[in-house]
Amino acid sequence: METNNNVMENEIEVTAVQNKRWVTVGYIAVAFICAIALWFYVADYDRIIEKEITNVPVALLVPSEETGLSVESGMDNFITVKVTGKKALINEMTADDLYAYVDASGIKDEIDVQLDVQVDVLVEGVSVSDARDIPSISVSLVKNTIKDFVVTPEIVGGSWDAAFDLVTQCLTPSIKITGSASQINNIDVAVVRLDVGEINGPKLTYGTIELLDSDGNTIPQTYLTLSEKNIEVYINVFTEKELVLDVAFSGGIYDIDTAGAEVKCSPASVTVYGPLKKLEALEALTIYVDEKKIDGATYSETISLPALSEEMVYKNGDTDVAVTIKQNDIMSKSVAVRLDNINIVNVPEGMRVDISGMSVNGGEYGDEAKIVIRGYRESVQTINALMLDISVDYTDYFGDTEMEFNDVEAKIGYVDVHGVFTTDVIRISGYVNFEEGDNSSDESRR
Repeated sequence: METNNNVMENEIEVTAVQNKRWVTVGYIAVAFICAIALWFYVADYDRIIEKEITNVPVALLVPSEETGLSVESGMDNFITVKVTGKKALINEMTADDLYAYVDASGIKDEIDVQLDVQVDVLVEGVSVSDARDIPSISVSLVKNTIKDFVVTPEIVGGSWDAAFDLVTQCLTPSIKITGSASQINNIDVAVVRLDVGEINGPKLTYGTIELLDSDGNTIPQTYLTLSEKNIEVYINVFTEKELVLDVAFSGGIYDIDTAGAEVKCSPASVTVYGPLKKLEALEALTIYVDEKKIDGATYSETISLPALSEEMVYKNGDTDVAVTIKQNDIMSKSVAVRLDNINIVNVPEGMRVDISGMSVNGGEYGDEAKIVIRGYRESVQTINALMLDISVDYTDYFGDTEMEFNDVEAKIGYVDVHGVFTTDVIRISGYVNFEEGDNSSDESRR
């Protein structure tokens, strides 16, 4: 039994050794195959190949502005270039890796010429296979033409209230376009088309200029130079608004409320058309009436509507408003004035003024006259001549010589009373005399 066991153990050991040898052989075989594959890959990676790259744009180096030349043809060309280099470099190349150009920068006169295309390869280790395969480009240079064009804004998209009118204004109203006469003459209009989005009020936006021919077709700008390509456009919003008409007194004596006035306007409101922002700041329009013109309890007048600010108009052609005012707390009263109620102020020393008569509103001269005082009821009811300050300033009318005077207007003021006025005019006549002795008073009364 022991002998058999030993034999079996020996056989197992032999089998294990054999299996290990086969595994080792397998590893070696796989490594060999990988090495062969890597060698082929590296050999192919460094292999020199050729490749055609299509749609390579050709730039045109143009003459300086000082020459006054424009390109009429020779731009917008594309060529195919065959390049040579390692496969790893060339496989990833595109037209962006090549710079093709025609150099016309040294030309100073009008010419039609065939120019060779130069190609710079922007990838190190790659070259153009044969420059002779690259075609030449026909270039035409002519004297340029410069013309001004008004820029017309056009709204092509957006949303806004149906009551809004949009008014566009280019902040650069016109541009200069330079090019050949044939190109310039083909331009009918320069437009900037705008998709304005949602409009709730005035808006500032930008747009790119398009050139159109007489049929509305877009003209390519390849051979044209524009002084501006993008234009700033202001969009103003116009609409209409109904505004109430208010009345206010302008004479400075009292106001509508304190006068207890009942006011009626016909029409009571007007519709105004104008910029939205200006209209938003308005709720009413004020009609001004000088209360000093109102000489009775009830007053009616047709008054021109107030002038509106720029860009605003009355929508329905309204020009006038009929105003009726009834004043409940205003009354009038006649007050008798005598000569001794009139003061001459600022009389120089040694001079004397003698008043001989007075006149109201151009009437006859006398020693007494009546004037009508109008105003707040409580003030007018209590007023008398002593509450009037009627005066003439000597320095306004007289000099340092004796004289006779007529029709000198007196100023009428009020003492310790408010909210009253008169439209009457008092004039005086009299004499200016030298006064013997010392006259230290600034006033002289008669």
